Amino acid sequence: MNFDNKYVIGLTGGIGCGKTMVLDYLKTEYNSFVIEADKIGHKILDYKTEGYDKVIEEFGDNIVNYEGATPYIDRKILGSIVFNDKLKLQKLNNITHPLIHKEIANLIANSNNQLIIIEAALLLDTSLRTLCDILWYVYANQDIRLERLQKYRNIDKNKAIQIMDNQPSDKDFRDSCQVIIDNSFDKENTYEQIKNNLPGGSLWQK
Repeated sequence: MNFDNKYVIGLTGGIGCGKTMVLDYLKTEYNSFVIEADKIGHKILDYKTEGYDKVIEEFGDNIVNYEGATPYIDRKILGSIVFNDKLKLQKLNNITHPLIHKEIANLIANSNNQLIIIEAALLLDTSLRTLCDILWYVYANQDIRLERLQKYRNIDKNKAIQIMDNQPSDKDFRDSCQVIIDNSFDKENTYEQIKNNLPGGSLWQK
């Protein structure tokens, strides 16, 4: 999709690959507008939004936590309902994905930044990829990912492997993305790759 003179990068990768570090660098050094799809996914389920009403209509008000001033959808309860039920997960996605797409498209259209980054772990499986000019895959080898997850996110090795196994494979990412950022080395190496893969390179920098 064309958004005037804006350049939209879809950024994806598996858990522990270091997407946050790449996003932070793109935001601070290149004045990019970063959109995190997961946060938008939370926003579209806020109290009394279209998403909130539709999800409750589909899954019942037992997913709502009424403690506190404002009711909210308990994502843990909702997650437990759809986790091992592909049909229910598809019903949830059919509600939320179009709303996330619409919200992100509006954010891009209304942004004053020329460089836009959409970060989404499930970018390959949604219509969000159609909003992007190019797809970037942030890669790191499995040993490094496991080390990071255990050290910085306190996720044990077996749980981390289970999460990885439920995400797209390295081959899936490589087959779908045009740019691969290998984040297996030091930060300066990653930063150089970022510069080299932006049209105009350092011209985007502040």
